[in-house]
Parts: sequence; structure tokens; C-alpha cells
Amino acid sequence: MTGVKKLITEHLDIWLTAETEKKLGRGRNSGSSNSIYGVQKLRELILNLAATGKIVQRSDSKAIDLIEEIRKLQLSQKLKLKLKLKGDISIFSEKNKIFPANWEVIQIKQLGNVKGGKRIPKGKAFSEKVTPYVYLRVTDMKNESILDNDLKYISEDVFNEIKRYTISKNDIYITIAGTIGKVGKVPEKFHNMNLTENAAKITDLNLINHQWFIKVLQSAFIQDQFRDAVKQMAQPKLAINKVEDTFIPLPPLDEQNLIVAKVDELMQLCDQLEQRQNLSSEAHDQLVDTFLNILTNSSDADEFQQNWQRISENFDLLFTTEYSIEQLKQTILQLAVTGKLVKLEAMDETTKLEIHQHKINFSKKNSEANFVNFHGLNELKNSFSKNMEIFRLGDIADIVRGGSPRPAGDLRFYEGNIPFLKVADITRSKGKFVEGYTSTIKEDGLHKTRFIDSRTVLLTNSGATLGVPAICDFPTTFNDGVAAFINLSNHVFDEYLYLYLSTLTKWFLNVAAQGQGQPNLNTDIVKSTWIALPTRKVQVEIVDMVDNLFSIIDQLQTLQSKLRKTKVNLADSFVANALLDSNDRNEGETEDNIIQFKKPIEIVKQSKQKSADQIDLFADDSVENDIKLLSLAAEITFQLHTEPTFGHLKLQKLIYLCQQLKHMDLAADFKQHVAGPYDRNIAIYIDTEFKKRQWFSYHKDETPKYKQLRKCGEHKTDFERFFAKEASELNLLLGLFRTSKSDHIEIVATLFACWLRLLEQKQSVTEEQLLKDFYAWSEEKKRFSKAEVLTGYKWMHQYSIIPQV
Repeated sequence: MTGVKKLITEHLDIWLTAETEKKLGRGRNSGSSNSIYGVQKLRELILNLAATGKIVQRSDSKAIDLIEEIRKLQLSQKLKLKLKLKGDISIFSEKNKIFPANWEVIQIKQLGNVKGGKRIPKGKAFSEKVTPYVYLRVTDMKNESILDNDLKYISEDVFNEIKRYTISKNDIYITIAGTIGKVGKVPEKFHNMNLTENAAKITDLNLINHQWFIKVLQSAFIQDQFRDAVKQMAQPKLAINKVEDTFIPLPPLDEQNLIVAKVDELMQLCDQLEQRQNLSSEAHDQLVDTFLNILTNSSDADEFQQNWQRISENFDLLFTTEYSIEQLKQTILQLAVTGKLVKLEAMDETTKLEIHQHKINFSKKNSEANFVNFHGLNELKNSFSKNMEIFRLGDIADIVRGGSPRPAGDLRFYEGNIPFLKVADITRSKGKFVEGYTSTIKEDGLHKTRFIDSRTVLLTNSGATLGVPAICDFPTTFNDGVAAFINLSNHVFDEYLYLYLSTLTKWFLNVAAQGQGQPNLNTDIVKSTWIALPTRKVQVEIVDMVDNLFSIIDQLQTLQSKLRKTKVNLADSFVANALLDSNDRNEGETEDNIIQFKKPIEIVKQSKQKSADQIDLFADDSVENDIKLLSLAAEITFQLHTEPTFGHLKLQKLIYLCQQLKHMDLAADFKQHVAGPYDRNIAIYIDTEFKKRQWFSYHKDETPKYKQLRKCGEHKTDFERFFAKEASELNLLLGLFRTSKSDHIEIVATLFACWLRLLEQKQSVTEEQLLKDFYAWSEEKKRFSKAEVLTGYKWMHQYSIIPQV
């Protein structure tokens, strides 16, 4: 068994349980190699060892002889290759310490020609019908091949215009924009199809194993060179000459063949490990669901205690993942508010009568005629225990909305000494209570809003984060995106009401999403919603029990988080030490040419590796990464699509600013790209995906440009999964740019990118330098005057739109 196989099999627990993804959704994404961080690191290690000659035994052949054969063949075929070596090769001056002595370090241009693709001619479009001519895009290039589930076709006329820019089945593609550095071959059925300008082909490759070439191009040794080359460019695109100049370690042909076989063997082992773990994870989730269903179906507190005893005996086995713990919390909440968590006592008739007669708006009583019926109301009523008394929310409190103290754009009433709460102030709260406020108003603004001077339960009722409750324990005012439960019945404990409302968040959102436009939770709907009440004494008991249970669960989560990070660091350390051990010797104690470990493993290693909190599992062009980007784009569109200034350009700039300001983890190559000139390909990609998912359709010549489709709002599940922590701050950011014109946001986005680059390069940030970098960004930026750019710069300071490194 080789050293790599030992490394895999002797540390299975680390590879299979080292994860950084918070698994809030059920199971893992099938087929995604990035769902298990440890296995991902194993794959990287295998490719790195293969590229540096540490994975198979050395042969007696010499790569210098292969180079001579290649050159002779090139001369005989009269190929015009750039054989003159350029670039700094000094880092390989002692190459025998990095690569085997019989290998050579050359540049890609010495093996073959690198040629770019071509964009569809201006004024032309994809064919609406399937034709014999496929236009291969970066999004089609995955898994070292071409995916055929969403191909784009062109007409014969368009094909003839760009027929010089085709790719052969004998070529190797490399993506140079969008997602950079993906490599592979096209299947025979796509032979001589057109190639996008965002990809290049490496052609005229003779006397080398193409599969070896693909694998070595995927190694960190090559990918790091690609990334460094991109950083030097004003726009994040890998230039053809940079691909040509990339250094590549070349083994003899017989070793290339052995490397391919060994890598395939080890990758299959990784696949088997991952499949085994995914099946185990799915089985675990099903087991958790089964036990929690038993718990949920408890008829009363006594049966709950019996069922809980069975679960507690296996607690350490069941609740080991984010998914299982989140499901446990939701189950506890449902049991609490449906009367199954503690023993109930009968509510006396006097209390019931007092609640039913609770005055609304100081003088008016509610009757059934005041309430509305809507989908799901009866199911909600039937979920409560028979021992609880059922009322409407409108029976127990006066539910009122706030108001804005000013017309749009009028700041006269702001910056006073009275707190003014917005939706984001509610959703930002990490616990029961509002933690603070971001705005204040003057006394003159009180006639435009509501003032509450006592402890009050609040509920957001508009926007993407509606249905979120909180308790405010300081005097305040609030805007029309917030509703307050005032004049609360003395028989209702406000923390119990908060607990109950928190179980309805998703339910309220679904109800509101059934309307048109941005979700809005009508106050009549809230008033009409059922609530089941035990006595106030029991309400207090329930709240105390839930708090205690959640405290125990939080401690469990903290311990599991530490364990998960330790395993991630161990996986990093295993890989780093494997590479260090193999690079520190020219000839070492080997088994199949794999250097064996002699150094102790450091659990936390100081290196250039990312820490556990920084690792982006979706950094590669996976389906999950696409969904992550699209869910953010859809949320921005969902909130702003009715604005007349909202379109392609504004969407692209906002994606960039949201990602940078709120530290959202998207594909690294997207971050700076959208700060540059408007990219039509990105716009087309997003519009196509929106329409395919039935979220939005785009209409260039209409206002608004984006129209809602029948599944609009379904992106929210993915958005919450990826960006739940950033959602409230995202709302504030989008509010700043809601009415901004495209020119303003383009200036801000470009200044932000220039500013960020200066910080990363540890250079001084001055107005003069920012202006210089702004106009050097691209030709398109010269249409803005100096005064416009400086106005944008001052605006960024005013609203703290400032990059942080």
C-alpha cells in the first residue's frame, strides 16, 4: 500500500468528519466533492504530489530526451511554437529539491500553442432552435469535460463568421475568465464547436499524455501561477500570454502514464470514501427525523417525557450535525407552543372571559367579523393541544404598525434624541431583545410615527425578513415595516408571545409571499392568526424550560464547533506536512516514491493555508456555488426590481458591494470582475437562470425591467441557508442604493475596488491616488468627471462604504 493510501486509511475519521459547511439543509449535495472538506484536501494533496513527482516510482527515462523528441516533431510538422523561454525561472534553480532529477521544468508554450476563443459577433444572438452548431461557454466546462444540460446553439451564419475559433477533440480547454483555471477535453460529439472568448485551447500537443497534462494543470503548483497572473491584471482575466508563460514540471512519458493510473486509482478511493460518508449522513438525518417525529407526536407532557428519555440515551449519537441540532431546536419550540412540553393546568372561566373581552384600540372590541380567513389557518388551529385555550392574536393585544417620520428624501426629522427602530434593528437581534437602534428622530417627527414607552413585543411585517419577532425594553418609535403588540393582556407573558411568534416566521413569510410585489404582512392577517394559551404561570414555566434546553444545546454546539475546527486544522496539517516532508528531501525513505512521515503533526500550523473560518467550500465552479451566487442576485432583484433605476448594471455592482462589505463567500474570481466594465455574459447568465427557475424575466425596454414569475420568492430558502447572518445588514445596504442611479453606483463600486486594492498592497489611500486608479481601471471610466468621482468618494465616507482588509 502506498504512503498516500496509508495517509487516507489511517486517518479516516479526520478526512470524513472535517467539515466547515454549516449543514442547515437536509443531507449533503449529492455528487459535490466539496461537501466534505477533508476529502477535498485529499484530492488537492493527490494532485500536488502527482505534479511534483512524489506519487510513483521513478523510471530510468529522462524528460530532456522527451523534450528533444517533441521539438523534432514540431520542426517536422513546421509548427510555429514560441520555444524561447521567458519569465523568471530562478525559483526552480534548485529544482531537484522540488522535482525528481530526471524531470525538467519548461513552459506551456514549449509543449503546444495556446489560442483564445471568440465572442458571438455584435448584433448576433443564440439560436432559439437546436442547430448542429454549439457555442461552448465556461458554464458548460466542468468535471474535465462538457456538460450538455444547458447548451447554447448558434446559426450556421454565425458559425461561419467565427469558425476559426473552434476547439478540437484533441485540444485541452482552459477557462480564462469568470471561473479561471478549469481544464479538460471536449467529448468527440463537440469536436470543432465554437469556443467562448472566456476560454482558451491548448493545441498541437504531441508525445505527451493528455490526461497527465490535465491533472498537472489542476495542481496547486499551476493554479497558483494562474492566480498570481490574474492579480497583475487590471481586469480579472487570464491573458493568453500568461498561460503560455506558465511553468510546468515535465516527467518522461512512461512516468506520465504511471501518474495518470495512480491518480485515477486514488481519486476513486476518495469517491468511495465520500459516497460512504454521504450515505451515512443521509441515514443519520433520517434517523434524527424519525426520533424527532416521535417526540413531536407526543400526546401530552407525560408521553413527551417517555419519548425524551429514549432520545436522551442516544443524544451524543443523534445530535452531531448542524442540521440535527437545528431540527431539535425547532421541535422543542413546536412542542412548547402546542402544549406538549410541560403539564398544563386548566384556565379558569374568568381568565378566558377577560381575554376574549380584551379591548382593542382602547374602546373597540374585536368580533369574528373583524378577522380574515386565509390558507393554512385551520391547520394551525388543529395543531394545538386540546387542553389549551385558543384565541386570536387580535384578542390579546392591539396590533399596530409604525410610520415614517418624513417624506422620502426629507431628513428634517432625523438625528434627534428619540430612538427610531427599523426592520434591520429587529432582525439583527441575536436573542429575544432588541439590542440597539441605528436611527433617531426629533420630537417634530412623533406625529408621523408611533411612540411606545413600555416593554413591547415587535414583529417585522415587510421585506424579505418579515415575521421576525423581538422584545423592546426601552422607549422607542418604529417605522411602518414593524408592528407592535401594545396593550397586551395581563394574562399573556410577553416572552411566551415572542416564543410563539418565532415559530411562525416561515409561515408568515409564505402567507405574505402569496400576494403581489414585495412581501407584506397585512396587520389583519396577524390579528386573525390563532394562538393557544395555557395559564400565565405555565407560560412562564414553558419559557424557562425552553431557555434551559437552548442553553444546553448552545453549549453542545460550541463544543462541536471547536471539534470541527480542530479536525479541519488536522486535515490541513496532514496535507501540509505531507508536502513539506516530500519537498525537504531529494532522496528519502520511500514506498512507491512516497516520502513517509517523520515529523510530528502540528494541530494548528502557521502557514499560508486559510483558517477554518475563512475556507470557502464553494470556491470551485460547482452547482452549489452557482446557487449561492444566484440566490444573492435574486434577493437583490426581489427587493429592488420595482425601482426604475434597477437593471443589469446596478445588479452587478450591488452583488460586488454586498459581497465585499458583508464578507459574503462567493467565487473569488467574481468579486472584482463586476467592479469593472459591465459584463454582458454575466447578465445573460443570471437572466437565463432566473427565467429557468421561474423567478424573474428580464425586459430590456420596459420599466421595471424585471418582472416576477410564478416561483418568485423560492430563492429565499437558499438565500437564508447561505446568508442568514448577513440578511439584516444587506437590507440596510440595499436601502442606501435603492433609488441611486447606475452612474452613482458604478462610481462607488469602482472606487471601492481601487481602494481595496491599495489596502491589499499596503499603499496609502489618497484622493489623488484613487482618482488615478479609477481612470486607469478601464476606458469606460473616463466618461465620469473628476467632480462626479469625488462626490462619490465623499458619499462613501458619509455612509461608511469603506473597504476593510
